[in-house]
Amino acid sequence: MAKSDKKPNLNDYRSMMRSMHAPSHLQPDVLRQADRIRQEHGSADARALSPHRKTQRRQFAVAACVVLVSIALAFGCVLGAPSNHQPEPNSFTLVAYAAENPDGVTGKAVELSARDFGWGDYSGPWYDPEEKRFFNYQEWAGYKYRFDIACTGTNVQSITYEIEGEHAYFETIDHDKLSGAPTHEEIDEGYHAFNYMKSITLDFADQRKESENTVVNLYLGFPFPEAAQNLDGPSFRQFGTSSHGRFGSGYNIAISIGAAHALSSCKLNLTATFADGSTQTKTYAIKPAADFVERCTAYWSQSSKERANEMPEGLFSITELAKG
Repeated sequence: MAKSDKKPNLNDYRSMMRSMHAPSHLQPDVLRQADRIRQEHGSADARALSPHRKTQRRQFAVAACVVLVSIALAFGCVLGAPSNHQPEPNSFTLVAYAAENPDGVTGKAVELSARDFGWGDYSGPWYDPEEKRFFNYQEWAGYKYRFDIACTGTNVQSITYEIEGEHAYFETIDHDKLSGAPTHEEIDEGYHAFNYMKSITLDFADQRKESENTVVNLYLGFPFPEAAQNLDGPSFRQFGTSSHGRFGSGYNIAISIGAAHALSSCKLNLTATFADGSTQTKTYAIKPAADFVERCTAYWSQSSKERANEMPEGLFSITELAKG
């Protein structure tokens, strides 16, 4: 197609102007530009305007149109151009799970480090938060797992943690309350450093801060192991649970296996509430390793000195369960 050498006339610019709309706040700039052009093309001699009046007016109008079109086009390009900055989508995940599963693959079993979830601790007879009483130590055992429940995510305001399972609770220990002696009035009002609940909500921004002040454990209750009952006689109490020997190691092995079995039947539901008010829930399961019994037995069979700084790694794994 041949390229036209015809220059646009005033009618062409008028047509262009009808299809262009400059924002109202740009109109003063356009008027100033038009005034400047008029002054540049003006003449102090009124007689000089007569023969060329029509031509100069046309030139002025065309120039003004060009200015307005240029400003409108430039402004339109700025506002109309698609932005490269897109808001990040809502997301969250458990830090302990993301550490070994950065792609967030659902259903993948991830080994938990001993720092995030290692050996728990036998806490004596089971305390039932519902009945608010301790069971006989030869009937039910209580066990605590220290667990790093911190999450990472985008646009998260708070996280609600819920534990599913029989005789399974979150235990919080408030260091501030634990360090001071409560008054009788505070005790009567239910002032406790130890609290047990099926769910707990933490503000996302203060997860670490609250974790530093408030320890969160998984607190489990399970029938006292028969293997431990056989060792729980006068001879065992003489040696104690921390002593190396036939009684101490066997007792700890039986309790640890019983607790791991109870843990394997639990689920953790984590619900994130985002800044826009929406929520998302993820469910996790923690299971003992396939060779847990063998490794547990080997660990507790060592002397106390040998196992002092040798916390076994990978005794447990965590998996994000698929929905449904």
